[in-house]
Amino acid sequence: MMVSFLRDHTVAKLLVDLMTKVVEIKALDGGRAR
Repeated sequence: MMVSFLRDHTVAKLLVDLMTKVVEIKALDGGRAR
């Protein structure tokens, strides 16, 4: 149970990090386009 929780937490953290990078890249592209 604990291992599963830790694994899920790690996956969630990676997803959050990935989304943050995507948002930053989109923001940079938007700023460049304008």
